[in-house]
Formats: sequence, structure tokens, C-alpha cells
Amino acid sequence: MNAHILVIGPGTIQNRMLAKYIEDQIGAASECRQEFSQADTAQVADSRRPLLLWDCLSNNLPKFWTMCSQRAENGNGPCLALINAPHELTLELQALRNGADGLFRECDPPDLLIKGIASILHGDLWYSREVLSRFVRDERKVRPQATQSADTSTLTPREREVLERIAAGASNEEIAKNLFISPSTVKTHAYNIYAKIRVPNRIQAALWAVQNL
Repeated sequence: MNAHILVIGPGTIQNRMLAKYIEDQIGAASECRQEFSQADTAQVADSRRPLLLWDCLSNNLPKFWTMCSQRAENGNGPCLALINAPHELTLELQALRNGADGLFRECDPPDLLIKGIASILHGDLWYSREVLSRFVRDERKVRPQATQSADTSTLTPREREVLERIAAGASNEEIAKNLFISPSTVKTHAYNIYAKIRVPNRIQAALWAVQNL
């Protein structure tokens, strides 16, 4: 698999073994690092989009939230997910609102971790159904109704097609097959859409589309 996965956190035996396990199971280059900066992105340029698995035990969540915010503003950057997360609904909702691609609880079994990583690498989100449902309900309560002033003119015809299918719940692979384009092209369109309509992730893009298209 053409991807580069970084476990960001303390260089413990557990994290190093986790990186090795992920590499063996997914076939993608994986390693453990204690820190990560934007400059490090160039070092993993061989992959289409690196995935950072941020260890919650590192106690450096503010930096993780900052990276999520910067990616949302730039419309580009590594995939971002939390690992070893406590089972706290507040934290999971915060991760989803801030634009993280997924969250893995500290009690998740290894096979679920591998399944989730593969899903994120294909451009999808990885959260529990409970969290997604709660998020959608909360957003519908607080988000104002669409108005005629919503600007959709910056979206290209192809981006509108992709966004309409995202809103319908289609995965990137399903969109690719339907539009006869590659999954990587779908991911590129998706991140361009997020940047243009100023949302951090797929769920909020779908809500925006329902209200504005």
C-alpha cells in the first residue's frame, strides 16, 4: 500500500510494536516518532497522504487540535487520528468537530484498529455510530437553516457531483466507480471541497450540502 503511517507519541515498547504490527498487517511503511512538524511532511512525500496516529497518552492534544485546524484552513495535510483514547463521548465529539479523520479507543481490539486505519486511508471517517449520530443531532440543532446567500459558485461541476454523493453517504470507492475516476482523485476533490466550503470533514460537508445544494 502506498502510504506512510506514523505513530506519534512516547517511544515506548508498546508504540514501537504497534507500528511494526500495523506495517505487517497493512503493508504500509510504519514507524514511531515522539514529535511531528509540518517540515516532516517532506520526509514522507513518497506516500500520497501520510497518516498520523496521535497517542492520547502523549498529553499533547493542543498540538493535535492545531494540526487539525491548519489542515482545515489549508485544505491539505496528513490524515489525522487519535489512538489510545479513553471512552469519553466529549473527547470523541471534539475530535470529530475539529476535523480528525478518526479515533481509536484504548480498549479497541487490534483487528478493529487495522480495519479503521484502512478505512481512513481510503478517505473515509472512523468513528462509532453513537458519536456520528450524536454529532448530526447536535449540528442540526445549532446550525442555521440554509439561506440564498450560501455561495456555491466556487465549486466546479465535478466537485458538486462528488459533494452530492458524499451527502448521500457514498464512500470514496463508490464515488470513484460511479464517476469513473480513481479513488485518489475523489480524495483530492473532497479535500478541495472542504477547503472551499470551510468545513473540516466529511460529515460536516454532507450537512452543508443538504442545506445548500
